[in-house]
Amino acid sequence: ADNRPDGSPYYYVLDGDDLKNSYDAEQYIIGAYAMADYWISPTFRAIAGARFERTEMELISRDPFQQRGVIEENDILPSLNLTWSYSEKNNLRAAYTRTLARPTFHELAPFALFDFRDQFILVGNPTLNRTLIDNIDLRWEMFMEPGEIFAVTPFYKIFTDPIEKVVNPEAQNFEVEFKNNDQAVVYGVEVELRKNLANLFGVEKIRNFSIGLNVTYLNSEVQIDSTELVAIRATRPDAGDTRPMFGQSDWIINTYLNYSNAKLGLDANLSYNVSGPKINLVTPGGTPNVYQQPIHLVDLNVSKSVAERWVLGVSAHNLLNAINERTYTYAGRDYTFQSFTPGITFGLSVKYKI
Repeated sequence: ADNRPDGSPYYYVLDGDDLKNSYDAEQYIIGAYAMADYWISPTFRAIAGARFERTEMELISRDPFQQRGVIEENDILPSLNLTWSYSEKNNLRAAYTRTLARPTFHELAPFALFDFRDQFILVGNPTLNRTLIDNIDLRWEMFMEPGEIFAVTPFYKIFTDPIEKVVNPEAQNFEVEFKNNDQAVVYGVEVELRKNLANLFGVEKIRNFSIGLNVTYLNSEVQIDSTELVAIRATRPDAGDTRPMFGQSDWIINTYLNYSNAKLGLDANLSYNVSGPKINLVTPGGTPNVYQQPIHLVDLNVSKSVAERWVLGVSAHNLLNAINERTYTYAGRDYTFQSFTPGITFGLSVKYKI
């Protein structure tokens, strides 16, 4: 303190809050639903219902302009599930559901925030709408043994007003904002397998081990805005009028090896996850979109009962410390937009069962 330029022995603390980066927000959701469950025959079951949701979201910035983000919607979300149990171990299901996704306050707030993970400025959008999703699924299930399943599920989804991260080309710095697209379509097929290793290999000593596999192949389409399409075709005349949906890969693979021993109170799970390239940032005009490249994630979770009600757990995320790489393609050549390793995360938990 003696070496301060003004000779003062005091320290000063200044409140640097900026009103334009502060807001007050409220969210109220009122819901009610009705459901009917009816066996049309001994092998055919129908479950039908509908949920009503009233959404009231309001966000007001504290700056003198008091920018407001408001969502007031009444939504009816119907559902229908038909199941035909045509044999003791086989089901055929057909389902339709409508769901919704609301923007977060951060996405709705009209101010800029530096994203330390992605290393760019995120700007909220007070004009965002909630997203409606219509889901159509057809699922075939086969239950080999208790706890085991093999299933194939074709699906079709329609997104109304999906929210995307879009680069703002008019900003002085590199800024990303949230915007609604009019509509997106996603369709594909999912294959799921859960199997005990003792049943798979006929070795009773490995009864405590099981494996799981989930593979999804899909296609997504979003209509490109006509003004943006003109700018794109100025550099790529053969460009199509659709692109993949933001954040949606063409393929996804999840698999795991599980160990469960009730006598020892020990459970362990080693999982692997990877998904195909997907759009990480939408860039308007002729500038190429930024794609997130596949990340090979390996996680380990172990839990052990140490007393009648106490459970200790340890976990490790991203054991391979996989590279997180984002790229864009121009003139047939790939360029790196971002590349980093996020590190390995370890966790410790203590649970008490009531």
